[in-house]
Parts: sequence; C-alpha cells; structure tokens
Amino acid sequence: KLGGKYGASDEEGNTLYAVWELLTIPVPFTKQGENNLGEYEQLAGAQFKLFTDADCQNLISDVYNDINENEAVVVSSDEEGSNVVFPKAPVGTYYFKETAVGDQYKLNSTVHIIEVVESDDENHTLSYVIDGDHTASNPLVIKNNLKGTLVIKKTVESSDTTGTFN
Repeated sequence: KLGGKYGASDEEGNTLYAVWELLTIPVPFTKQGENNLGEYEQLAGAQFKLFTDADCQNLISDVYNDINENEAVVVSSDEEGSNVVFPKAPVGTYYFKETAVGDQYKLNSTVHIIEVVESDDENHTLSYVIDGDHTASNPLVIKNNLKGTLVIKKTVESSDTTGTFN
C-alpha cells in the first residue's frame, strides 16, 4: 500500500524510518437532475463511490493506507448539487460511479474514469482528467433523468348504464 511508514535497520542495529505522505488532489464534478419540465437543475443527495478497477469492485480505501472510506471514497452531492468532490485522489487511474440517487430519478450507471498525473517539474504538481475530457476548467456534469410515470385514463360513455369498464 502506498503512503505510510517504512522501517529498516542500519548496520549498527538502529531502526530507521522513512515516513511519507501520499500526494493527492481533490477531483470535483457537478450533479444535475431532470425536473418536471424536462430541464436540468442542480441535484442534492446523489452518492458516488471511488474504485481502483473498471468493474467497480475494489474501493480505493482498500488499496491506500492514507485514504479511509469516510473521507474520500463515498461522496454525496450537496444541497446545491454543484459541489461533489473526491477530496483525495492519488496519482493513478480510478473509476467512479453513482451508487444512490433520489427515488424519483433513474440511477446513472455510467462508470467514469479519473486519471491523476504528477508533473515532471520540481513542484510535483498533480492534475486530473475525467473521462479523457473534463478538467478543472471543463468540469464534468453528471445528469439523471426522472423515472417515467404511466397514467391510464378510462372514460365511460354516457350510453353505458352498467357502470362497468370494458
């Protein structure tokens, strides 16, 4: 696992430790849901999880000591729907998907890819791209459609005196 502490002994038997922090970057995106007019607006309460595999079986917290499930793996859209952030994404390729959304919406099953890279310069700056196209200057917007509603109306003709429906 990356991040943490490594211990070793020197030739005199002294224990030496190297401690390092895992470099991470916040990865934000926006959540929208369809309203009754067919338009999209910010959507609160949608939940997302971050995985290390394309099948979305292995949570990132299972791989990195420095990342726990409560702080980086499961995130929800806020009341504005505009602030969904995986706060700690380390260098590498990751996958995320929506795992919960309000009852009136269809779950968006799209698996998104996050690629986090480190610059080659002395600053070791991290940057990210989502789905090969979305960055901080071109944020990803994930949309949900309303679940369909079927309404059946049946009318009785005035000549029907039995009150039964056919």
